[in-house]
Amino acid sequence: MRDNKLGCLGFVLVVFLIIGVIIFSASASYNEHTYTVTITDKERVYDKDSSKYLVFGEDVETGETRVFQNTDSFFRGKFDSSNVYGSLKKGETYTVTVVGYRIPLFSWYENIIKYEKESNK
Repeated sequence: MRDNKLGCLGFVLVVFLIIGVIIFSASASYNEHTYTVTITDKERVYDKDSSKYLVFGEDVETGETRVFQNTDSFFRGKFDSSNVYGSLKKGETYTVTVVGYRIPLFSWYENIIKYEKESNK
């Protein structure tokens, strides 16, 4: 009897965890903000059966190094990550619109949704 209750409790916890992850993922897709950065480096990171693009930049306002991911986003209708990756050039300055959260503990990065090259001033 006790094992049955533990099994039910475990099932309920898993269901709540899955719902929480879905809600967090959806909300992260709408946490939008912009940065103006000069691209300092780019790389492609492989993880088992998948990969993602990372873009490194220096924040023009603060001088802080920022790391973004550049991946497709179903929630935002972005399906051209490879084109974005190829278009961003080292040494150039862009205003990037990003969504998501940077959480180093989980290796989570803000995702580039849009970019616009800054004109030389």
